Amino acid sequence: MEKHQTKDSTARNSTIIQMHGDTNKQRSKMTLFEKLREAYTERYSDPEVSRLANIAAAAYFHFILHSQVYVTVFHVIPHLFEQSGDMTIYYLKAFVWFVYIETQANWLCLKFYQSVFKAHDDDNPSYEQMTPWERLATSTTSESLKWRTCSVCGLRAPPRSHHCIICNRCVLKRDHHCYMTGVCVGFYNQRYFIVLNFYIAVGSLCGLYFIYQFAKDTFLPQLGWENYVLPYTVYRWLASDGLELHQMLIVFHLCTLWWTGATAVAFFIWQICLIVLGKTDHEVRQGKRVRYTGRVSDSFQSVFGHFWPVNFFFPAVIIFRQEGNGCFWENVKVM
Repeated sequence: MEKHQTKDSTARNSTIIQMHGDTNKQRSKMTLFEKLREAYTERYSDPEVSRLANIAAAAYFHFILHSQVYVTVFHVIPHLFEQSGDMTIYYLKAFVWFVYIETQANWLCLKFYQSVFKAHDDDNPSYEQMTPWERLATSTTSESLKWRTCSVCGLRAPPRSHHCIICNRCVLKRDHHCYMTGVCVGFYNQRYFIVLNFYIAVGSLCGLYFIYQFAKDTFLPQLGWENYVLPYTVYRWLASDGLELHQMLIVFHLCTLWWTGATAVAFFIWQICLIVLGKTDHEVRQGKRVRYTGRVSDSFQSVFGHFWPVNFFFPAVIIFRQEGNGCFWENVKVM
């Protein structure tokens, strides 16, 4: 009996060792990008880590937004345009407030107009709630772009939806998870993400230029190189060592606005390219062989609604509704 148990234990251990060996062999064949993606997925599947990442990104966004408005309106513009007259200062401040309102409004819309698939929603019916014609459409349109059962939440999910491991929900036409708002970018809120990045890019890059000009004209020449190390600058301000609040904030902005603006530009250009292609970031990264057969203008209307440039002046969700509901895709085919 003991010999039999020993043999079973030995066989079990050898199987485990073999499985580990196979796993290591598979990992050794992975590319660097695949290893990074696997590490990212394993790390951010932890709910606590994801929650902290959402909080940190949102805190950074709001700190940058509000502190930059304070510095620009109350210090930079009055100093740089002192000789230009009150009307010039007035219009420049109005422009700053316009960019601020657009940025904040699109952030709020991105966060609260979520693209979560709800089986009980009238606009997003489950398979059981569909009419016979709608059920026929799910199996005959878009060349095998069919509804499927989500392996995580068990919902009958529409084509192009994907279950986010961070939100723990199925998202219509999921693009990616936005840590800055703590929600996924999908069918109903992609328009706000694009406009948000546009105004972040405008505010960051224009602000960086004028903030640098202000700093160069005032206190920057007197600072030593060590003051460009952000933790030391914050320490000097906290210790009341001759550095005022707006000066500390300006050094902070000089260290952060350049890459914040560059990231926003990259996101904006990439999103426009995705609209032209009729794809999502998730589909591109996963290598899904889908093809958009409609017109580019139809793709823009699907994201922004009719008269899509209006979205860049104010959120137009009430006036210009999007085309479709994120469940049916007649112009998207499987290659």
